[in-house]
Amino acid sequence: AWSLTGDARYRDVATGTLDYILRELTTTDGAFAASQEADTEHVEGLTFTWRATEIREVLGEEAAALFSTAYGVTDDGNWEGVTILSRVRDDVALADMYGLSTSEVTERLADARARLLARRTERAQPARDDKALAAWNGLAIAALADAGRAFGEPRYVAAAVRAAETILDGL
Repeated sequence: AWSLTGDARYRDVATGTLDYILRELTTTDGAFAASQEADTEHVEGLTFTWRATEIREVLGEEAAALFSTAYGVTDDGNWEGVTILSRVRDDVALADMYGLSTSEVTERLADARARLLARRTERAQPARDDKALAAWNGLAIAALADAGRAFGEPRYVAAAVRAAETILDGL
């Protein structure tokens, strides 16, 4: 979609998804694990959901306000008292609301996401099913190769090659 429209939102979704795969699902041999558990310590979503108070603690009041508006964070949450982050406003709307430039919004939200990801890595992590299914790896390999070419991202191509070699060698 990004290559057809040039809309940065499509690229952001694609790179966010691929970065998750590389960060969370890459096995030691370079293939991709089948899945992650939904539960951590017997609590569904514990690793990946947020309380508004924790977002304010990590980001500070001003950055948390912008982030919360962008991602629909409220004190009541949107699921069982916590928030599953979901982008609800784009950078242009946020720039108008907060009197910032679009590029400032983009930069501030990227910084906030990085800080929250760092905090999230300190939490207990869900179990992972490390079996590498050939078909699912094939889909991931194709997506990484296509994105690597489209975005000019050699790290995606390198991950695709490594996973392909691992899967082919294993078969």
